[in-house]
Amino acid sequence: MTAARHRWGPKTAFLNKSERVCARCGLVKVTRHDGGATVISWVEYWRDCQRLAYRNTPPCPGARGAGEP
Repeated sequence: MTAARHRWGPKTAFLNKSERVCARCGLVKVTRHDGGATVISWVEYWRDCQRLAYRNTPPCPGARGAGEP
C-alpha cells in the first residue's frame, strides 16, 4: 500500500516567508526567505503548533484523524 500524498492548499505569502497547509492532514509547510542580495531559503514543517524535525517532507497520514483511536 502506498502512502497518501500531501494535497497542498494555496500559498499564503508574508514578507519573509510563505505557508501552505495540507488539506488532508493539516501539516503546515513554511518556506522562509532570509538575506539581502543573496537570498537563503529553507523549509520548516509544523503540526499542532509544534515544529517537526524533518529534513524532507514528512509522510502524510491521510485524512485528518484517520487511524487514531
